[in-house]
Amino acid sequence: MKNYLNYLFFISLTLLSFFLDLRDGKCNELSVDAFMNSFWHHFISNFLWFGPFIIGFYKLHLACCILIYLGWKITGYCVLTVEYNRLCKLPKNTNLNDLFYRSYEVINQDYYYSLIAVMMYDILKILY
Repeated sequence: MKNYLNYLFFISLTLLSFFLDLRDGKCNELSVDAFMNSFWHHFISNFLWFGPFIIGFYKLHLACCILIYLGWKITGYCVLTVEYNRLCKLPKNTNLNDLFYRSYEVINQDYYYSLIAVMMYDILKILY
Protein backbone atom coordinates (compact mmCIF):
# COMPACT_ATOMS: atom_id res chain seq x y z
CA MET A 1 0.00 0.00 0.00
CA LYS A 2 2.87 2.37 0.78
CA ASN A 3 4.26 2.15 -2.77
CA TYR A 4 0.84 2.85 -4.23
CA LEU A 5 0.49 5.99 -2.13
CA ASN A 6 4.02 7.09 -3.01
CA TYR A 7 3.29 6.68 -6.73
CA LEU A 8 0.03 8.56 -6.34
CA PHE A 9 1.81 11.37 -4.49
CA PHE A 10 4.51 11.53 -7.18
CA ILE A 11 1.93 11.68 -9.98
CA SER A 12 0.00 14.36 -8.07
CA LEU A 13 3.19 16.39 -7.59
CA THR A 14 3.98 16.10 -11.30
CA LEU A 15 0.48 17.17 -12.30
CA LEU A 16 0.57 20.08 -9.86
CA SER A 17 3.87 21.25 -11.34
CA PHE A 18 2.55 20.81 -14.89
CA PHE A 19 -0.76 22.61 -14.34
CA LEU A 20 0.81 25.48 -12.38
CA ASP A 21 3.19 26.00 -15.28
CA LEU A 22 0.31 25.93 -17.78
CA ARG A 23 -1.56 28.45 -15.67
CA ASP A 24 1.42 30.76 -15.23
CA GLY A 25 3.22 29.82 -18.42
CA LYS A 26 4.44 32.13 -21.08
CA CYS A 27 3.77 29.86 -24.07
CA ASN A 28 1.99 31.88 -26.72
CA GLU A 29 1.33 28.96 -29.06
CA LEU A 30 0.61 25.87 -26.97
CA SER A 31 0.56 23.14 -29.60
CA VAL A 32 0.13 19.45 -28.84
CA ASP A 33 3.91 19.07 -29.17
CA ALA A 34 4.57 21.88 -26.70
CA PHE A 35 1.93 20.47 -24.32
CA MET A 36 3.52 16.99 -24.37
CA ASN A 37 7.03 18.41 -24.09
CA SER A 38 5.96 20.39 -21.05
CA PHE A 39 4.34 17.35 -19.43
CA TRP A 40 7.44 15.16 -19.93
CA HIS A 41 9.68 17.95 -18.72
CA HIS A 42 7.69 18.21 -15.49
CA PHE A 43 7.65 14.42 -15.07
CA ILE A 44 11.43 14.14 -15.56
CA SER A 45 12.12 17.19 -13.42
CA ASN A 46 10.03 15.90 -10.54
CA PHE A 47 11.69 12.50 -10.81
CA LEU A 48 15.10 14.19 -10.87
CA TRP A 49 14.56 16.35 -7.79
CA PHE A 50 12.00 14.42 -5.73
CA GLY A 51 11.95 10.86 -7.11
CA PRO A 52 14.41 9.16 -4.78
CA PHE A 53 12.71 10.62 -1.70
CA ILE A 54 9.20 9.63 -2.82
CA ILE A 55 9.47 6.48 -4.93
CA GLY A 56 13.05 5.23 -4.67
CA PHE A 57 14.56 3.49 -7.72
CA TYR A 58 17.95 4.77 -6.59
CA LYS A 59 20.07 3.09 -9.28
CA LEU A 60 17.78 4.24 -12.08
CA HIS A 61 17.60 7.68 -10.56
CA LEU A 62 21.38 7.93 -10.25
CA ALA A 63 21.80 6.89 -13.90
CA CYS A 64 19.23 9.53 -14.96
CA CYS A 65 21.00 12.17 -12.88
CA ILE A 66 24.32 11.38 -14.50
CA LEU A 67 22.82 11.51 -18.01
CA ILE A 68 21.03 14.78 -17.31
CA TYR A 69 24.13 16.29 -15.75
CA LEU A 70 26.20 15.31 -18.78
CA GLY A 71 23.53 16.77 -21.05
CA TRP A 72 23.60 20.05 -19.15
CA LYS A 73 27.40 20.17 -19.22
CA ILE A 74 27.72 19.25 -22.90
CA THR A 75 24.96 21.51 -24.26
CA GLY A 76 24.89 24.13 -21.50
CA TYR A 77 21.13 23.86 -21.01
CA CYS A 78 18.17 21.49 -20.71
CA VAL A 79 17.34 20.23 -24.19
CA LEU A 80 13.64 19.80 -23.32
CA THR A 81 13.42 23.41 -22.19
CA VAL A 82 15.08 24.67 -25.35
CA GLU A 83 12.69 22.64 -27.52
CA TYR A 84 9.70 23.91 -25.52
CA ASN A 85 10.93 27.48 -25.97
CA ARG A 86 11.31 26.89 -29.72
CA LEU A 87 7.80 25.47 -29.98
CA CYS A 88 6.37 28.35 -27.95
CA LYS A 89 8.47 31.00 -29.69
CA LEU A 90 10.13 32.05 -26.44
CA PRO A 91 13.74 33.18 -25.92
CA LYS A 92 16.12 30.18 -25.71
CA ASN A 93 17.09 30.90 -22.08
CA THR A 94 13.50 31.09 -20.70
CA ASN A 95 13.12 28.60 -17.85
CA LEU A 96 10.20 26.23 -17.52
CA ASN A 97 8.53 26.93 -14.18
CA ASP A 98 8.58 23.49 -12.60
CA LEU A 99 8.30 23.02 -8.84
CA PHE A 100 12.05 22.88 -8.30
CA TYR A 101 12.57 26.09 -10.27
CA ARG A 102 9.86 27.78 -8.16
CA SER A 103 11.61 26.65 -4.95
CA TYR A 104 14.98 27.56 -6.47
CA GLU A 105 13.80 31.16 -6.78
CA VAL A 106 13.11 31.17 -3.02
CA ILE A 107 16.19 29.34 -1.70
CA ASN A 108 18.57 30.52 -4.45
CA GLN A 109 20.53 27.24 -4.60
CA ASP A 110 22.67 26.25 -7.57
CA TYR A 111 21.22 23.45 -9.74
CA TYR A 112 24.52 21.58 -9.85
CA TYR A 113 24.98 21.55 -6.07
CA SER A 114 21.40 20.41 -5.63
CA LEU A 115 21.89 17.65 -8.17
CA ILE A 116 25.09 16.49 -6.47
CA ALA A 117 23.27 16.38 -3.11
CA VAL A 118 20.47 14.26 -4.61
CA MET A 119 23.02 11.96 -6.26
CA MET A 120 24.84 11.55 -2.93
CA TYR A 121 21.52 10.54 -1.36
CA ASP A 122 21.11 7.90 -4.10
CA ILE A 123 24.60 6.56 -3.49
CA LEU A 124 24.01 6.32 0.26
CA LYS A 125 20.71 4.48 -0.29
CA ILE A 126 22.36 2.12 -2.78
CA LEU A 127 25.24 1.35 -0.41
CA TYR A 128 23.18 1.09 2.78
